[in-house]
Amino acid sequence: MNQDDFTKLLDEALKPLKEGRDELRQDLQEVKHTQGQLAEDLKEVKDTQGQLAEDLKEVKDTQGQLAEDLKEVKDTQGQLAEDLKEVKDTQERQLLPSVVTIETTIKAYGDMYKINNSNSKKLEKRIEVLEDKSGIAPPPEFTLTDVS
Repeated sequence: MNQDDFTKLLDEALKPLKEGRDELRQDLQEVKHTQGQLAEDLKEVKDTQGQLAEDLKEVKDTQGQLAEDLKEVKDTQGQLAEDLKEVKDTQERQLLPSVVTIETTIKAYGDMYKINNSNSKKLEKRIEVLEDKSGIAPPPEFTLTDVS
């Protein structure tokens, strides 16, 4: 066997190994490419995680502020409820008796008006009868005006 035959035989024997090596190199290139893509994706995930952490902190801060505002609203509501109760108590204690007195007085005045009006009409009739019988014509300023 000479040198050329040996080289050909060796090349033939190594050919599957070389093809396997080339495939492994190609696979290694794909793995490196995939690794690079994964590194980029991981960076995006970390950036997104950082943004989410900032957003979460902002939400927590806002929640804390809302909790404080809600407490303030509840305190104000409690104070308003106390003030309203005080106003109602004052109304019942001081205003209501005065209103009842005024209503009673107005009703009494209304009743007195009706009685006085009725009596005035009776007196007017009596006077008209007397004036007619005696032939007296009363001056207009002494004539009663009818009020309904």
